[in-house]
Amino acid sequence: MTSSKRKSLLMTGALAAFALLILDRLVLSSYLDWRDGMVQQREAKLQAVKDARSILDREKRLHELLAGLGASITWDSSAAEGQLLHVMHLWEQSSGVTNASFQRLRTDERQGFTQLSFQITAVGTMGSVATLLYRIETSPIPLRVEEVEVRPRLEGGDNVLIYLKFTTPCKGTTARTGATHLAAADVEREPG
Repeated sequence: MTSSKRKSLLMTGALAAFALLILDRLVLSSYLDWRDGMVQQREAKLQAVKDARSILDREKRLHELLAGLGASITWDSSAAEGQLLHVMHLWEQSSGVTNASFQRLRTDERQGFTQLSFQITAVGTMGSVATLLYRIETSPIPLRVEEVEVRPRLEGGDNVLIYLKFTTPCKGTTARTGATHLAAADVEREPG
């Protein structure tokens, strides 16, 4: 009898182990795979939300930058040149460069804006030229440096000659006349 009890206990144990294995394969493993998939989806969605917030923050900063640039762009090309001359004179004094010459090269109309191209040459030490370049890079008015050339004046000396070519935008005549035409059209549409 003891052997039949032992056989029945072994058989019951084997059936229980087999049932647990089947339960693990069918239910528990499926549940754990499903749970892992859900965790991965949650992580992907959290990353997508983080990326979207980053894009929105970047868009907000760019809108603020564009609003600031719009306020710094003048209508008149001569006013833009005068503003640039004034700022360049201040930069020349604060950086310590000498013999600065300022020349307007050309004017181009593009998409409602006028691009004014200028050339500057100056003489100074490496430190004063570096200060001038820093002032241009952190300019309160929009400038785009197109060419920079730095040459030593004398062999082995600290005195250098700097040549800069850059552009600055101003609102073109087509943009101004277009805005005038739009304002006139709005006045004509208003009920009297």
